[in-house]
Amino acid sequence: GKDRDSITLPPLQQTLALSILALQKPTVLILVNGGMVSIEELMDPFPMQPNAIIEAFYPAKGADQLARTLFGDLNRWGRLPVSIYPTSYITELHMADYNITKYPGRTYRYHKAKPLFNFGDGLSYSTFEFAPKSNLSPEPKISSEPTISTESTISSESKIASEPKIVVDFGEKNINISAVIRNSEGPEGD
Repeated sequence: GKDRDSITLPPLQQTLALSILALQKPTVLILVNGGMVSIEELMDPFPMQPNAIIEAFYPAKGADQLARTLFGDLNRWGRLPVSIYPTSYITELHMADYNITKYPGRTYRYHKAKPLFNFGDGLSYSTFEFAPKSNLSPEPKISSEPTISTESTISSESKIASEPKIVVDFGEKNINISAVIRNSEGPEGD
């Protein structure tokens, strides 16, 4: 394998995307890739932004499922499994430096700048009401079959059937690492 030295679109693809956006017609940007792609160059200036952005990664069922979802026949939108950082991210730290807390920080917990898109971001054709009924229970213990359970009520009045995607973040109860910048809910103190 080869580590990527760029997280942007290849130059010809970026030029094509900018040319299409310059037409100022309704546009859906679909990214098909094997890893995070920074598209901040396509986000400015405002009149040329895409109306929607879909991070498809490498879709298992391909174009048919994507088309059915775009046209509202399916509602299988998910959430980002990664944060997407600005283009400058790869120049701000050396590829071989694995100190996760050193500026600019690695992973959503230690990265100090605002990402373009956060881990867990995502939209749906439906709106959901989410009401947790309990805290995690029972207290997690190390065993051959560890289980953690929680109970919640999720409701939707949407006419389109959908599958809500819930992100659960858990860790040590009394973590004491001063370098932790954010958890999955946002910057500390929000």
